[in-house]
Amino acid sequence: MNIDLDILNLKQIENGQYILSSAEGFYYTSAEDNKEHQFFDTKLISPDEIKRPKGDTTFFTTAGVQHIETMLHSGNLEDTAFSVYQPCIRSQYAKETTEGTSTSFINFASVIIGAQENDFINQTKNFIQLLISKGANKEQIKFVLKENLASAWGDKKFISDNLFVFVNGIEIGESIFIRNLPISDSKTVTVNEVGFGIERLNWALGKSKYYHNSFEKIYTENQNLDINKVSSLIDAIKTSTLIVSSGVLPSPHNHGYRARYLLKNFYNTNHYNINVSELVSLSYDYWKQNGASPKLQKHIVQLIIERELDRMKQVKAQKNTKNKNYDNSDIKEMLIKELQGRQL
Repeated sequence: MNIDLDILNLKQIENGQYILSSAEGFYYTSAEDNKEHQFFDTKLISPDEIKRPKGDTTFFTTAGVQHIETMLHSGNLEDTAFSVYQPCIRSQYAKETTEGTSTSFINFASVIIGAQENDFINQTKNFIQLLISKGANKEQIKFVLKENLASAWGDKKFISDNLFVFVNGIEIGESIFIRNLPISDSKTVTVNEVGFGIERLNWALGKSKYYHNSFEKIYTENQNLDINKVSSLIDAIKTSTLIVSSGVLPSPHNHGYRARYLLKNFYNTNHYNINVSELVSLSYDYWKQNGASPKLQKHIVQLIIERELDRMKQVKAQKNTKNKNYDNSDIKEMLIKELQGRQL
């Protein structure tokens, strides 16, 4: 990377590892008065839908920068800049969720297409500025630089320089300079992205008592349980609610399989009578307040999730994994009846 990291007050302490040598040049501004996007000179756009169109690289939107893929589909990719608070799903982490990790979250991304190296400097500086304004001191912030990383986005292969950012030892995001993202057989573009998880940042800074801070009521009601177990149960319903509210029914295939898998994890581990209806209600409100646009009303989402968990109970009782309800035909029929005369 032909960038002088001294401009950012970064001091190398080990090979590829950096700290802030000084907070000089970074001023404090109240983060309570300034939302994350206000630290970046990129226009705020509405988030993409969770369910990706057929042929995309993933079933669900996994990061704010994936809006580039949406732009490519529409043929409107050009040198531009945007920021977005994007609800995301990464169901590959379903087996590993504990307090501090999740399969769904809000990813903030500030992206510049056609970026220059000075954009990387400015965007990274804005990121550090945000952290300091959120209350992080220079001793709490560390960086790991990995250069010339070979990556792929579907069939698009590219090289990038990644500056990973840690707060209190927790990785919360990164600033990336992509040198050659292919947009056609003969053309590539440069991209700078700053991306981080809102929930993870607030948790790492101690701004949130719990990782799923909007679910404090659930944590409080289950204080006798291991906090990692409670967090895992919250995550399963939180992510399932986001999937189902987008119009995806639990099923054995594709998008619906992710919801079914998460709900099966919940069913197999919820031995503590956590109130499902309440948890779905809190999840639904959380996503709606954070940019998701549900296609189904809350009570219908509750009905679908509760019915799916009941189906699992019946399957277990019958010890028959080929139960006639496995294809969800009964839920589809129930949903049609429920929606007759109703407005989504």
